[in-house]
Amino acid sequence: MLACGGLPTRLPRTNNKRSGWAENRELSILSPDFDKHLDLRMRQTDLVKLFLSLAVATITAHAGEYVVLANGFRIHADSHVIDGDVMRLQISEGAIEIPANSVASIEAEDYTPPAPPPPAPAPEPKRELTPQELITRAAINNGLPPGIVRSVAKAESGYRVDAVSPKGAIGLMQLMPATAAALNADPHDPAQNVEAGARYLRDLLLKYENDPHQVSKALAAYNAGPGAVDKYKGVPPYRETIQYVNRVLKNYEAGQACASRTAATPSDPHASPAARECSSPAAPPQPETAPLPQK
Repeated sequence: MLACGGLPTRLPRTNNKRSGWAENRELSILSPDFDKHLDLRMRQTDLVKLFLSLAVATITAHAGEYVVLANGFRIHADSHVIDGDVMRLQISEGAIEIPANSVASIEAEDYTPPAPPPPAPAPEPKRELTPQELITRAAINNGLPPGIVRSVAKAESGYRVDAVSPKGAIGLMQLMPATAAALNADPHDPAQNVEAGARYLRDLLLKYENDPHQVSKALAAYNAGPGAVDKYKGVPPYRETIQYVNRVLKNYEAGQACASRTAATPSDPHASPAARECSSPAAPPQPETAPLPQK
């Protein structure tokens, strides 16, 4: 259609596709901000490529090894060279030299140390033995009937580990400091006290082994000392010593009787008071099988 002057009123249609450049150019004409948007996208892509390149370069530059010293200190190095007694490390700041014998190991940078072993379980607290258990163990260790050692401990201290006499005797077996020192024992340690006391009693029993009054003399010597027994050729005429020997022998015989009754009727609900006393913690029943010591 022609307007006045012979100029067309609209552009003719064409079926030819515009090139990409023409299309973008037309968009650029239609949208003035398109060029800015396109340039920004291109710059962002270039920055991402640059960042990735730098990251790879950084990883490559820091790849190397760890030199582990004997003291546990770790040094990161790119490489190392051993020159005699010296190890030369190439690090990012330059090179350093260290004694080769100070190096414990060399690990690759991607080395993952093994997991530490699990902590060992805490040991169970050791149960302390009762005075009666200490006495029984010491008696067996020294070849004595537990009953005779229990009887001595009962007469001496009443099974009290902290007993101290007015004369200075200490512990379950009431050892004098000089006697404990001669036996190389700490009298304040219950286990050492009982062990030393049982050993001392055994030595006294062996001293009088050929005497018809072996046990009485050994007990008297435990209480008053061997010198007094030798002086009087028997139990000294001391009231305390005589009562002590009688008390120990009585306790020992009662313990033997308790052991016999308990073995015969271990679960008798109608047991007598004496039989029930046999089962008390102060005098645990135990058959006596070990004889008095003989050479």
